[in-house]
Amino acid sequence: MVQHTELNEAFFALDLTPNQPDYQILLESEDGSMLKLPQAKLPDTTLCRCLDCRIPQLMGSIEASGSIAVVNEFAGRLSGMTDREMLRYKAVLAATKCNSLQSSVALLDNLDHYMLDAKISSPEDAALSELNFIAGDNDMERLQQYVNLPAYGRDLLERDNAVITPYGHMARDDFRPILAPFEEPTLDGMEML
Repeated sequence: MVQHTELNEAFFALDLTPNQPDYQILLESEDGSMLKLPQAKLPDTTLCRCLDCRIPQLMGSIEASGSIAVVNEFAGRLSGMTDREMLRYKAVLAATKCNSLQSSVALLDNLDHYMLDAKISSPEDAALSELNFIAGDNDMERLQQYVNLPAYGRDLLERDNAVITPYGHMARDDFRPILAPFEEPTLDGMEML
């Protein structure tokens, strides 16, 4: 290959930094218009399709809800979340295999009860973390060769009712099963209001 002319610069300033969209959920209404949610004032239209969402796994649930007002309220709640909270929320949704908007909102209400450790992505990682906690850095390498890490890690996950999600290790703060209902706190047999 031989160059016969000077090369032309196609882009003078190529900015590849990702931009945060100005919405949490992008909908298409029945008349074809785009709705960026949350919005203070909703138009009088019907939800047709979810085009984009800060949590892509909920796009089908959003479409199935059929109510723009409910989706707008949910989008408002999402807009108040930090990136760290959003990551934990996505992990909870993955762990519970949530498939409805109503269930997603209930999980959002209890988000503080879930713990995510993104450093643990396999049973082996869970075993290594526990061994490090028990023995410290000095003896961990020596112990590691005598322990069946995958089996020990699976046992730890079962003990803590934890699961490994694509986002990391997920468990509840009360170590009950991920899908167990939450109980209201009580004082000496009396329910708190």
